[in-house]
Amino acid sequence: MAFFQCNIRSGALGDATTFNIIYPERPGVKKYPTLYLLHGYSDDHTVWMRRTPIERYVEKYQLAVVMPDVQRSFYCDYRGQIRGQFWKYVSQELISVTRRMFYLSERREDTFVAGLSMGGFGAFKLALNCPETFAAGASISGALDMNRLLRGENWDDKNELRLYMDDLAEFPGSINDLFSAAQKTDKLAVKPRLFQCCGTGDFLYEANIKFREMVKNLSYDYTYEEGPGEHDWEYFDIGIQMILPWLGLERV
Repeated sequence: MAFFQCNIRSGALGDATTFNIIYPERPGVKKYPTLYLLHGYSDDHTVWMRRTPIERYVEKYQLAVVMPDVQRSFYCDYRGQIRGQFWKYVSQELISVTRRMFYLSERREDTFVAGLSMGGFGAFKLALNCPETFAAGASISGALDMNRLLRGENWDDKNELRLYMDDLAEFPGSINDLFSAAQKTDKLAVKPRLFQCCGTGDFLYEANIKFREMVKNLSYDYTYEEGPGEHDWEYFDIGIQMILPWLGLERV
């Protein structure tokens, strides 16, 4: 596998930004399938490489892994500002830029998204709101019940969160309301496969169970896993190892 750190100027962010990419070195006849792998709150584009052997895990597959930096944005556009449109960046610009720069497949069937914690929320937000782009979305210990976090339950940074998240009156039915998004997308002919896992000792476990109970009554191709674990890298590392074979790619 090859590793690239890419520094670009983003129109959506109005600023310079960086993403990392793990890229197959073997020549391929077809363009490579791609996993957009998202970081959590207070982390950045380097964390998956620093805290897990993700490069070793993905060398079993002809898979490119793109790891963007979205700061603490919860994959949202900053409210009322032209700069800092992180949702526009990850849902549109990043995909376009990486496909121009690298030999990546443009097929929906080859495009996946996964993440941990805040990135688990981001992964499901992308998969459920952009089903025409992503064939599958996976959440590890995801912050899936944003209504609860906006109310400050188990979350000390609710005032910062409200800088870029809908206020409580606007939240229901918005793209950040994953419960509503899942129900809306369930009515479509084409919808993503979903994978969700969480440790039973995680402070977000209750929110994950709430989402599981809702989505299992819908018609998604849906996989849920849980086991001993807390909100830490020991469990996140287990999660990504479950996700990679779940994607259904051929091993090399």
